[in-house]
Amino acid sequence: MKILYADHYDEKYWNFAKEYTDPNGVTRKYQNPALDWEAFDVIAPMIASSLGPASSLMDIGCGGGALTSRFVKLGFDAYGADISQYAIDNCVPSMRNRIVNCNIAEAIPRSHTCHDYLVATDLLEHIYEEDLDIAFTNMIMTAQKRMFFVICVTQPKETPFCLRKGQTVPKDKEVLAVSGHVNIQAPNYWRKFFIKHGCKIRYDLMYSFQEKRSKIDWFRQMLAWDFWATWVVDV
Repeated sequence: MKILYADHYDEKYWNFAKEYTDPNGVTRKYQNPALDWEAFDVIAPMIASSLGPASSLMDIGCGGGALTSRFVKLGFDAYGADISQYAIDNCVPSMRNRIVNCNIAEAIPRSHTCHDYLVATDLLEHIYEEDLDIAFTNMIMTAQKRMFFVICVTQPKETPFCLRKGQTVPKDKEVLAVSGHVNIQAPNYWRKFFIKHGCKIRYDLMYSFQEKRSKIDWFRQMLAWDFWATWVVDV
């Protein structure tokens, strides 16, 4: 298995049919994300409160635009970008003509730059480390004020998982990589990364988000959205 940006996020990825070999040598199917998720009805307003007044917004790695469409309902002039043409072709109907196909590690079309806010949930860990700087530079060129991220990070005592572009995934790591994760780092890695790029980390907004999250039982149990996985930064 190799993780190639243009090929990995295909029909199988979005329809729970992506296969991998577990550490015991058994072939399994990975439960990838769906093109829509009703929980975004709850999550979108919480993210919006971390951004500011409704304005222009770009959702990078938006998939089928499920979260993006909730921002539109909240009054944002929201657009999306994703590398998966399948996701775009099967997007939330209201998002047609609002999502563009692009590789953030290369560029964002000019028509989709210069927004006040940028949102990227479950994206940065899908970008090879050698592409991160250019990808993030493109994000900064897109967002004029603030960015909200959810990043899959290592938990305490876990070892970071970092593949190189074009590298064949080791058999015992396919369970990690089948989701498209190629760069799973400790929280401190991302703290230093944002600082290196001149961003101001908004711990106040991060704490506020987590306080809201803690009041929702099912949401509190989602490690992927815990404090050190959810970042808010000013640019």
